[in-house]
Amino acid sequence: MNQPDHTWFPPELYRTLFDQTADPIFVLDISGKFVEMNQAACKHIGYSRDELLQMSPANFNAPESLDKIPLRTEQIKRDGYGFFEATHIHRNGTHIPVEMHIRTVQINDTTFFINVCREIRERKQREIEFHAMVQAASDSFWIVNPDNARFLEVNDTFCKTTGYSRDELLSMHPFDVEAAESPDETEAHIKTVMETGHDLFETRHRHKDGHLIDVEVSVSYADIQGGIFYVFSRDISERKQTDIALNNSERELRNIFNTLQEAYYRTDIEGRVMKVSPSAGKLMACEPDELLGKEIAQYYVHESGREHFLQALHEGHGSVSNYEAEIRRSDGEIIWVSTNAHYFRDKFGNVTGVEGTIRDITQIKQQEEQLQLAKFVLDNAPLNITYLDSKARIRYMNKTGSKTLGYTQEELLQMGIPDIDPLFPADVWDKHWQDL
Repeated sequence: MNQPDHTWFPPELYRTLFDQTADPIFVLDISGKFVEMNQAACKHIGYSRDELLQMSPANFNAPESLDKIPLRTEQIKRDGYGFFEATHIHRNGTHIPVEMHIRTVQINDTTFFINVCREIRERKQREIEFHAMVQAASDSFWIVNPDNARFLEVNDTFCKTTGYSRDELLSMHPFDVEAAESPDETEAHIKTVMETGHDLFETRHRHKDGHLIDVEVSVSYADIQGGIFYVFSRDISERKQTDIALNNSERELRNIFNTLQEAYYRTDIEGRVMKVSPSAGKLMACEPDELLGKEIAQYYVHESGREHFLQALHEGHGSVSNYEAEIRRSDGEIIWVSTNAHYFRDKFGNVTGVEGTIRDITQIKQQEEQLQLAKFVLDNAPLNITYLDSKARIRYMNKTGSKTLGYTQEELLQMGIPDIDPLFPADVWDKHWQDL
């Protein structure tokens, strides 16, 4: 079966393909004059074919592009191709950003330039918006060429953070501002970024004036323009200082917690011990960890001890001060304790337990009992016992004395010796006191 012969097509077909191509195509001779163009080219620039045949690129290139034409022409003649960006000016004055793929072709020993253009107005607009966004960003941003490790682009924040101008940074390498990483660490980060496309780490940069800046760096790799690293970094010096202060504060609080003389505890809503200080172990004659998970009610001497405590907590609107109770230690010894406690709440304000401090007041209670006993003995002694101050005021008189005089003990505390003994008026008492 005969195969169709594709070695020849009618010229009309080539012309149709040429004109139906969506991208503008210009054909120029070696002198830079247009010799042909497709319909997309005419529409792109706003001139007819006949008009364009009387023109050259200089007639519609923007001034910033016009200056580059001679050098670009020499490059194309030398290399046979070129890829450039330029700005064309439409007949109505509109500026049109384009990218141009230009090649040389030989036809009948004559050299021509084939220029295929593509409008990049939307891309340029996105680039402008991206550039504006990056420049306005509060974080530092820069782009690095992995081939020579030079900065390709930097934003204003990075300039301010490092103290260098944009022009200075564009002549520098990232390691010129790096102050913490070794070459091996830098190589490891580059490897991670190349393999995974991203890396996040902390390091330090050196400001132009020499001071160090703590930074958090986020690096990504994009396989465009031969590959680039684009980097965002954030100055975390203040956060680092805050972290140091917090760590110091936590260390101090931990030291205070671990050296508390009073015992700290926290229970859940069911009364199970969730947290204790080391001093709680000493109070309860056991290791602190042995208390965790235990129900605190089991340590009360009286069966209703926990209930009475919770009732006092409720009546105190969620807190109690100097609440006294008897508890039984792990070794069986019974001691008196005083508690300051309050409800423990979650971030939503819900009561999730109780926390507070406990101190052993057994010795104080014993002293109180001894004082009460001594007072009982004094009150009921068969002799009149009275304590007086230097002004002859009665500070104490036992029951025997008050009964003898016919006053209550409370009444006597408002009186003095001159009130009950006419032989000792105030002036006489003063002399008597001096003689004593």
